[in-house]
Amino acid sequence: MVSTEALRRVRDILFRELVLPGDTGFWGVGIGNDEIILYYDRSRAKRIVNVPSTYTINGEVIKVRIVEARMPRALTQR
Repeated sequence: MVSTEALRRVRDILFRELVLPGDTGFWGVGIGNDEIILYYDRSRAKRIVNVPSTYTINGEVIKVRIVEARMPRALTQR
């Protein structure tokens, strides 16, 4: 079982590094069952980023799963 704080820290790191720039194709990040889920839209990617499959925070190993999904239209209109 992974602590909630470790999951939130990794989520925040990935959000700042991958989602905010906007050119990586990643449009969302969430927390699943002891893992971080990154949402990826290949058509929006302008550069390729290698994402590690695991992160280690305070000795806890957190898995990262990438889900390929189109960005919802509501998010593109903001």
